[in-house]
Amino acid sequence: MIGCDSGLSLSLTARLGTLGVIAALATASPGALEAQLRSQPDTTLSGLYQLDFGVPEAPAFNILEVDESNILRPGTVRELSLAVSEFTGSDLLLPKTFSAEFAPALLLAGRDLTRRAYGDQAWLYRLRVSAAVQRVDESSSATRIAFGIRTTLTDGADLRTNEDAEAYAVFRSGVAASLAGSKDALQRAIQDLFGLSPTEELTTAIDTLFGGDADRAVVKFVAAGLSDDDALRAIDLFSAGSGDAAASEAKIRQRRKELQEKHWNALVVEIAYAARAEAADSMGRDLSVDRHGFWLTAGFPIGTWGQLLVGGEVGVTRDTITTDFDGRGSLGTRLYWGGNGLKFFMEVEGDFAEGRSTEFLFNSGGELRPEIGGWISFSAGLNRDAETKNYDLVTEFRWSFPFDPLGGS
Repeated sequence: MIGCDSGLSLSLTARLGTLGVIAALATASPGALEAQLRSQPDTTLSGLYQLDFGVPEAPAFNILEVDESNILRPGTVRELSLAVSEFTGSDLLLPKTFSAEFAPALLLAGRDLTRRAYGDQAWLYRLRVSAAVQRVDESSSATRIAFGIRTTLTDGADLRTNEDAEAYAVFRSGVAASLAGSKDALQRAIQDLFGLSPTEELTTAIDTLFGGDADRAVVKFVAAGLSDDDALRAIDLFSAGSGDAAASEAKIRQRRKELQEKHWNALVVEIAYAARAEAADSMGRDLSVDRHGFWLTAGFPIGTWGQLLVGGEVGVTRDTITTDFDGRGSLGTRLYWGGNGLKFFMEVEGDFAEGRSTEFLFNSGGELRPEIGGWISFSAGLNRDAETKNYDLVTEFRWSFPFDPLGGS
């Protein structure tokens, strides 16, 4: 026998602070755009290195069991994300579930956080706290609330710390220096990037570069204290920009798109904890904790086309009759294939609990980044109920809206 269970969810993600002057590019007029780019923004700011990947679920959201899948999808940290879900029943405009997740250290650091400072304490800046609330059903005022915390141990997709961080810093500094259109701007960019002090040798190298002799400029940069590789990167600084704001913006968009396609399936490992409580009403009367959960999820790249997620949860749930806590757990795997902007997945998951047989989920779906913005995720599958032994049809549709500092990529 097959039943049906479906839901619609919407999530919103906003990036706050640490955006620098480039953050206004999406809405700036042509004149304002050129002025902003030529103002020599601080290209060391952490916010400029945020790439646009799919928005993961928060632990507090997950422990409310909105979705049948219990794999906690990992993702690159964002300052703040909001989600509403379960537009079902008679109140189609009033969601049953609301959640929020934020990164305290990122919010407190604000717009002045540099990429290097972020990298020195990445575990702290990747720490996120979440909270969620859910109406249990339409016939009562009973309410569930949840709190969660998680951090990312390894994130190969985070441009602030991965192997492409330095190369992207060179690229952004070059765009800024070229748009500024002066030797002084290029010298400041090189000093900031390579930690040099202003010297006569460095000035001579830049004069040589502006004179059109790149080969001699490399020799001069080495004489100024750069290694051979860094001297070539200094040449890249000069050639990265075009002197035209619109063309430079297009270059930034294209470079970010290339990096997103390269790193969407990078190695990532996350751990998380969440607790759930139920109250008699929305004011929290007779609040009682009824579930704890710990998650571990790892994502492994498969070539350039895929990613394999392996995740599990261990925890306890309070028995509604005996009020004792019983052990429970889940283990699942999900295979993604495609690219950053469009990918599909298949997953298998088993859910175990004391005193009942195992439940199984067989699910498939995808993620799409539409041209109008945001992220659409969808899935459909079969869930085997432990009590009835029946297979229920479960579906989900979610549209999330992460903020993109360049208005698209």
